[in-house]
Amino acid sequence: MRFSIRRLGVAFAAVTLAAASLIMIGSVAALAAAAPTSAVSLAAAPLHSVGGKPVYPRLTAFPNAAIMAKVNAALAKQEADDRDSRSDCIKSVLEAKDKPDADTYRTEISVTYLSPHYLSVNVVSSYYCGGPSPTAGAESPLTFDLTTGDPVDWKTVFKPGFLPPDDGEDSAHPSGLLKFYKARYRKGEVEEDDCRSVIDDPSLSLSPILWLSAKAGLVVQPDFPHVTAACADDLDLSPATLAPYVTSATFIADLKATVRTGGSVKAKPSPAGAK
Repeated sequence: MRFSIRRLGVAFAAVTLAAASLIMIGSVAALAAAAPTSAVSLAAAPLHSVGGKPVYPRLTAFPNAAIMAKVNAALAKQEADDRDSRSDCIKSVLEAKDKPDADTYRTEISVTYLSPHYLSVNVVSSYYCGGPSPTAGAESPLTFDLTTGDPVDWKTVFKPGFLPPDDGEDSAHPSGLLKFYKARYRKGEVEEDDCRSVIDDPSLSLSPILWLSAKAGLVVQPDFPHVTAACADDLDLSPATLAPYVTSATFIADLKATVRTGGSVKAKPSPAGAK
């Protein structure tokens, strides 16, 4: 079961996911518009789903049947695992003599990037299965290399030193990505003092969660501890920004053909009722 706590919050409201759904509908439309013109038959469905029971997309058209089957099998397995987690969560609530509701376990799953070479699916989960605090907006994206059908190994995409070491410890020799994050964090905004102290802490480590966006490029989500999760803004890096740090010409060419906008840092809205 994946019951990590990444977001602060004491309650959830359906209106939060409804608002996020409206934003994502616009993103899905942009995704379709951003897809490079090609004779390759390429499609996935559903592009977006939200609700209690996780519904993952599947490739519905792809030139290589074996790779399509491999990717779809991986998506089906993750969907089954998440549904098992939901069942376990509901069971825990019932065992505590409580009544499950719409906020007990909800997921929002979106295809954020689809090209002949890559597929990214972002999964945002919110759940409360008992305990001191709920989990709100936990992101667990999946990105596939569609030339092999395997999950992308980000270490092979970037030059040495750009990503943090495998142990996640950035402090001794800060990675290029950490330097990017610190330099661009809420740039031009008046941030809260407690978040600025978190970002300026010499011991800060990103342990980044990465996925692709047809609107932005590479999205970086720091995996901060629960106590500082409210400071974990996403960082979008455009193809032009990434190019000097990438080893794969195919990766950059694919991003340039797909992405329509440059990079920016944006704060995520807090769940309704969060303090």
